Amino acid sequence: MKDYISELNNSTNPTYKSPLVSISGYQFNGTASVGSDINLSTPQECQARCAQTTTCSGATFVSPRCMLKTGDSSVVASTSSSYAIVSKEKQLLLRVETLNTQLLSVNNAIRTLIENSKPNYRVNKQKSVIENAKLLTSYNQLMTDRQEIEDLLAEENSLANVDHTYEINKHYYSYCIWTIILVIILWAGFRLLISTYTPPPTAIQYGGDLGVSAYYGVAVLVIVVILFNRTVLA
Repeated sequence: MKDYISELNNSTNPTYKSPLVSISGYQFNGTASVGSDINLSTPQECQARCAQTTTCSGATFVSPRCMLKTGDSSVVASTSSSYAIVSKEKQLLLRVETLNTQLLSVNNAIRTLIENSKPNYRVNKQKSVIENAKLLTSYNQLMTDRQEIEDLLAEENSLANVDHTYEINKHYYSYCIWTIILVIILWAGFRLLISTYTPPPTAIQYGGDLGVSAYYGVAVLVIVVILFNRTVLA
């Protein structure tokens, strides 16, 4: 591209004459022929003959014929044995046109691919929207379930604390009640022992004689202590 621009800038100079070059696989027809065809051996010889001819603007060489042309025309594709002899400016222009044709072809292919992929894109986009909506719904449901689980755990912990407090209070009140009962029974038993004790008539004392009620009182006291250990201290 830079060479083409440089060549265009040089062409504005009236004294500048673009050098001739040969392009394989192309031909230059011009607007008319310059004389008869010439038999030459190489494209370089045909190129030199055109450069020496004032009216020659280009040529086509197909071994061994060298066909000099005048006027301007496009460079067109031909057989592999054909050589288009044209100015360097026209050669660079052909390169630009070829590159432009290739770019247009690539651009058309891309546009075709885009047009063909639009239906699939729309379908995939719609599926993506639906899937995202499902995921969002699932996420919200999971968050709701999580909150419910947290509430249940909090309620369970609260109930456990209430039950624990209830058990503590239950044991405390049981302990208080049994303590009161035990004190009352001890007091009653002590009174019973004192009331059933009969001292001997003589001054010498060898031991007292307890009545049957005293033994019953001791048995009841033992039973109460056993029940106290099982109920309160369990």
